Amino acid sequence: MYPFVPGSKAKTEVVDNRDGTYTVTYIPLTSGMYTLLLKYGGKAIPGFPAKVMVDPAVDTSKVKVFGPGVEGRGAVWSD
Repeated sequence: MYPFVPGSKAKTEVVDNRDGTYTVTYIPLTSGMYTLLLKYGGKAIPGFPAKVMVDPAVDTSKVKVFGPGVEGRGAVWSD
């Protein structure tokens, strides 16, 4: 998988689910419009290329969590 944004990079991972399917994950390092091209056996997968808009990252220090279900229990975040 190759995001075609000039000068942009993305961390990519392809996992063979061993059931005839694959899981593709990519983490772009910058926001903007990406064009994704997926191929299998050298041939484009139907529906690709596809355009994906990546929004800027959220400043998690400004996120507040409250309400039923989280009060008194704390919240755990991991990436």
